[in-house]
Amino acid sequence: MIVFPDFYKGGYLDAEKTVTYYMQPLLDLCTPSPRAVSWMPRDATKLVGDDGEPLVRYRRLFGQAADLYKESVHVQQIVTASNRADAMQVSEFCRQMLTAVRNSYEVTYPMSDQSEPGRAAVIVCVEDAQGPEVDIPVDFDERIVVSTFLVTIRRPTLPNYQQVVATL
Repeated sequence: MIVFPDFYKGGYLDAEKTVTYYMQPLLDLCTPSPRAVSWMPRDATKLVGDDGEPLVRYRRLFGQAADLYKESVHVQQIVTASNRADAMQVSEFCRQMLTAVRNSYEVTYPMSDQSEPGRAAVIVCVEDAQGPEVDIPVDFDERIVVSTFLVTIRRPTLPNYQQVVATL
């Protein structure tokens, strides 16, 4: 674990993790319950397989210039299910739940989060950017449906690092 100086209070929020924590309680209402992740688990192929539960992965693609108050990031949603129809349905459910955020929604990281337990993050709004589409990687698999969203997150209040550095 890296230990930073006491004056350092962090920087950007993990947008993909915030979206994952927003979506998982909603996905838990589905049967079978898809699993939301911000990284591919080692057992991903076993999880999905031919009869497994759908997997929804969120990953940061790129952001736009951040200001003092908010950061807008393109977050890619990758839905994998046992067949294309299920992947499309899960993708659309997620799309509707994400784009429903229009006037700020606070997400609290679970206490099980290893890096920032209990942290509160505010998703300001979510917009469609692209998708859904069938991704065509080297190993094409029609069970994978990809969408991209522009997620705007309120930045935490941080110290003025310029002033801190000037006093060192």
